[in-house]
Amino acid sequence: YAQSAKVFLGEDYWDNYTIEATVKRLSGRSILILGYATDNKNGVSFGITDKGFFLREMTEGSEKPLKASIILPKIDSGETFVLKLVFKDGNVNAYLNDRILFDNAKTSLIHGFAGFKVWGDKESAHGVLTSLKVYPSQ
Repeated sequence: YAQSAKVFLGEDYWDNYTIEATVKRLSGRSILILGYATDNKNGVSFGITDKGFFLREMTEGSEKPLKASIILPKIDSGETFVLKLVFKDGNVNAYLNDRILFDNAKTSLIHGFAGFKVWGDKESAHGVLTSLKVYPSQ
């Protein structure tokens, strides 16, 4: 069985856009949205794990936090969240349920696909994507 699944959409040359998704993690470790992804080794991810929220950048396969993760005692599966990434002129802001969670993070990436991913390290990952919007950032 596959422990994770990933979907890219849009075009590699997209820049200065917003991706917004309503998601629910059913099983697995995390569910996330992706931006400025050019392949499996490059992109920005914002998501939910079983223990908190994160904003990360992967460059040439090396992942680093863009801002310190927010750790919580536990996030139960089955809760619905609205995740939003806003890319504008080399900065990225991440929103959870329309409230800013990570602001003015600098990214070295300048364009790429949008996307969605579920991941599990010990079990198969399942999630629900209720809505997905991609539009130019203001």
